[in-house]
Amino acid sequence: MTFVQDLHLKFRGIPIDSYAEKFVFVLEKQEFSRENISKGLDIMMGKFTDYQSIVLIVSSKKTEIVHTVCVKF
Repeated sequence: MTFVQDLHLKFRGIPIDSYAEKFVFVLEKQEFSRENISKGLDIMMGKFTDYQSIVLIVSSKKTEIVHTVCVKF
């Protein structure tokens, strides 16, 4: 018998272990705007819980997989 669990954390429905480009693309569809992009760090602005916020998306420079999302209100 096998059980599968999806234990990955999500931010606005996006798995935090996604590729950075996909993560940013989905946030852009959710009305966030990209303010800065560099390998390993994307900065976006938009509304989060009804507050204008800055979202920092940190990813591995080698694999480009997101490992940290930080929101500043």
